[in-house]
Amino acid sequence: MAARLSEGDDEAIAAMDRPALLQTVARGLATKKGDEEGATSETVPQKSEQLRELELQLELKRMEIDMENRRLEMENKRLNTDREMKKMEIDKELELKRMELKLE
Repeated sequence: MAARLSEGDDEAIAAMDRPALLQTVARGLATKKGDEEGATSETVPQKSEQLRELELQLELKRMEIDMENRRLEMENKRLNTDREMKKMEIDKELELKRMELKLE
């Protein structure tokens, strides 16, 4: 992997945080593509801008998913509470019926 990225050894790459690793990979891909196409030095900043845009979109999607998970957790909690309340009502009614039967 390090050979492909041409930056550091595998341990250094494993220690990188996600944005740094993505930037390193993007830089490596941009450099390789630039060599193949004879591109100017504008390729790297353009790729960095695209990478940043993708990172922002990914973070937005993560936030949306997190919000949806929280909403679902709250809905689940509400449904569990409703179910418990209904169970308590049924148990209460059952106990009243039993008491009525004993009195008869």
